[in-house]
Amino acid sequence: MSVLYGGPDRRRDKRVKVNFIVGFLVCKPLEVHMSVENKQTDAVMADLSKSGMAIISSSSLPKAATLELDFTLVTPYRIDGKIITKMKIEGNVVNRADLGENKYRLGIEFTKIDEKDRAAIVDFVKLTAQS
Repeated sequence: MSVLYGGPDRRRDKRVKVNFIVGFLVCKPLEVHMSVENKQTDAVMADLSKSGMAIISSSSLPKAATLELDFTLVTPYRIDGKIITKMKIEGNVVNRADLGENKYRLGIEFTKIDEKDRAAIVDFVKLTAQS
């Protein structure tokens, strides 16, 4: 899945295009949390950097919604040999674009991330950007 985004690039960190499944749970705002009945929803991760990601979702979430994100990062050539890293990260929706056909591109900035997870993402981005 390739989704083009025509807006200005305001990201401060190097990012790479990906096509991963990511699960998310809405934590805030309460009215959105209640409307999805505390269930995890799947989306497609479109890009990833050490400070955030973009996902393509059928959920129309408002800016500033807080999400708990759950995904597995596979980095075959990591220096430390840890190929698979399961991640649980919290982030806020910082931008939202309606792609039509009940699809939304959500830009998410990480707000709570373990430093080991951030290091794994940095390795992944560095290795992926080189290939």
